[in-house]
Amino acid sequence: MKNQYLFATDVGTSSIKVIVGQVKPDGLVTVLGIGTAPAEGFVKGVITDIQALAKSIRQALDCASVATNVAIGPVHLGISGDAVRFYTCRGSVSPVFPERISQEDINRALRAAIVTGIPEESTILHTVPIGYWLDGVKVEDMTAQHKGSRLEVEVCIAALDKRIEFQLERALQDREVMIADIHANAFAASNFSSAANQYIVIDMGAGTTDLAFYSKQHLETAATLLLGGDYITHDIAQGVGVSRAHAEEIKRYYAKLNSDLYGQDVILDCNDYGTTDKHVAYDFLHHIVESRVQEIVELVYEQAAPVLQGHEEIILTGGCCYLPSLKARLELLFGIPVRLAPLEALLPEYAFYTNTAVYGLVEYAATRKLPQDVPNENVPSGMLDSFWERVKSFF
Repeated sequence: MKNQYLFATDVGTSSIKVIVGQVKPDGLVTVLGIGTAPAEGFVKGVITDIQALAKSIRQALDCASVATNVAIGPVHLGISGDAVRFYTCRGSVSPVFPERISQEDINRALRAAIVTGIPEESTILHTVPIGYWLDGVKVEDMTAQHKGSRLEVEVCIAALDKRIEFQLERALQDREVMIADIHANAFAASNFSSAANQYIVIDMGAGTTDLAFYSKQHLETAATLLLGGDYITHDIAQGVGVSRAHAEEIKRYYAKLNSDLYGQDVILDCNDYGTTDKHVAYDFLHHIVESRVQEIVELVYEQAAPVLQGHEEIILTGGCCYLPSLKARLELLFGIPVRLAPLEALLPEYAFYTNTAVYGLVEYAATRKLPQDVPNENVPSGMLDSFWERVKSFF
């Protein structure tokens, strides 16, 4: 087996990040380099201009290709936002032979959950079994031999709007970029281990916040909120009267300051090229940032609350990690410890919380064995047998 190259691409609302990974014959991945480009056409988790977004993806791929001297190959896209939806579905069947549940019985129950659970205009990205029941009694281990007259399965499904998938694929093809597969970042880029039995991974970026809920090291469900650091940037731009790019720099400047400055009548020099009058009171900036951080944390908690059940820890990553109060506010509202995602696995020059998603994506893509020659199909189209070959690879 020859070495293979992976182009893992994190499609963010602020920037597009590409990692070129070399997959060795033993399955290990070596990161050769990274490329980035500003994201256009993807605002606060909503794709507003598919052509502009495709152009940004191509620019990031070109940067990565030049940095590594590797020709651009099929791309593994990781995406979040409004186009990706998550569903929790149930399906049930009567086993062929009640005295012994077979793998085919399990497969039929999974098919039943998938077919009845997602809209027709969706393409499945991921399916994760959550639980199994036999005659109404939950079964923890379906690998053992069981018997029963009714098998029920619950699955979490990540699905992509098929219209967005088609348009993005065409726009990238026009720029000579082929898609190998598409992943939901909440599934593919959140694989952090924890000593806790149940924990949550929160990846808070510029325009989206991904939540992944784990139990016994297994992903159980996920969600995406269309909010993030861009809302803070917007508030600063409005409050201080500067451009968005200038406001982003002010936000990063604020994140480096000690909160003890509050109440000390400190005036900050927030000028940039072309301005001379942007001297801002720290207390004023503190109020803008912290009020929005509190609101974001409350919305995250509101989304997570229905799923919370004995979770012991939060692992926090994403660009908003650098806001000094975010961790403390999450701990206060959720009532459980929050720790920042480990960066030890990242190369020192790339060891930033903004890069954990694309690192997770390249590792995830390297371990998947997704058939590249099977087209994506609508589930209810009658092509269930060929579609199921794709689905089986997820389990």
